[in-house]
Amino acid sequence: MDFKYFLKERKNNLVYLRYKLIVLAGMGFEKQYKYFPDAVFEKHIFKIKLNRIKWAHSTKIVTAPRMLVNGEWDIHSKMPVHDFLRKNDSCNTIFQIYSEGLPFQESDQYKSMKRYIDSGIIGPGWQARGCKSVQDIDMYFKRLEKHFDNIKRNGYKAQSELGSNRFHDELTVSIDRNGEFHKQEGEGHHRLAIAVLLNIPTVPVAIKRIHKNWAKEQFKKHKADLLTSLKKSLAASSDDAASYWLSTHTSEGIAAQSAASQSSQFSASLSWPYSAG
Repeated sequence: MDFKYFLKERKNNLVYLRYKLIVLAGMGFEKQYKYFPDAVFEKHIFKIKLNRIKWAHSTKIVTAPRMLVNGEWDIHSKMPVHDFLRKNDSCNTIFQIYSEGLPFQESDQYKSMKRYIDSGIIGPGWQARGCKSVQDIDMYFKRLEKHFDNIKRNGYKAQSELGSNRFHDELTVSIDRNGEFHKQEGEGHHRLAIAVLLNIPTVPVAIKRIHKNWAKEQFKKHKADLLTSLKKSLAASSDDAASYWLSTHTSEGIAAQSAASQSSQFSASLSWPYSAG
């Protein structure tokens, strides 16, 4: 086991232990909110209906690395998700190539990546997705085509269904003060556009952020600890989320599906040479 991973998991376990002690001590919402175990909750993957992702944001608006966040982040730069799909280079590129028939060299994202490389700025930044040359960009888009074809042929698979435990590579969404789903920064821009284009009814998602107001409402509603309350609310509103998570995020579930995944959809994290989304 990697030593850094071991230390990270040890820290996460201690954070979770502290949270459980707070709950056992009968402390209320504010304490549970302050010491919420993000690392435990973020491993839960939920299947939701695609049409429930109603909103999106054009800019990154929260820098605090916390899951439960207060403030106006869910309002700032908010737009209907279908407007966002056309405004975001990565999303619109999917429609340009696979709906309008545009050569990938003429797509928004290709042009953006090429400009970045032509500027002489070579690095790990997301702007060029790790590409260092035009040849790299061409390879990136050929992989994107394989990715699209696999989803079209085999359906939209969760990371665990691909034999991977990289839960953080799922399509990420946030939950606003009203309990509605938003697409903000994070993984899955290409996959969101592909799902919309192919009319895929449900998609697996990882929750990146939850507004404090909605979290507090669920805490009051379920009369349980905050972690349990959030899981209950999301499971009740998703596509069999509870059993889905249990079957796909245990070591037995991953092992059972590993063989079947070999001929199915490419994993964005494992099969693409450069990070995409």
